[in-house]
Amino acid sequence: MFQYQVINIRMISEKLSNGYMILNILLVEVIGSILTPKIQIADIQKM
Repeated sequence: MFQYQVINIRMISEKLSNGYMILNILLVEVIGSILTPKIQIADIQKM
């Protein structure tokens, strides 16, 4: 019984970390797409 619980916890934590990685990538993509135009505009204004 205990052995099974340990395996179960490992599987759950692996799924969570995979989900977290996907969320992280999505966040980076969204933040990047929001910031990139602003950075380009700022660079143009500096010139």
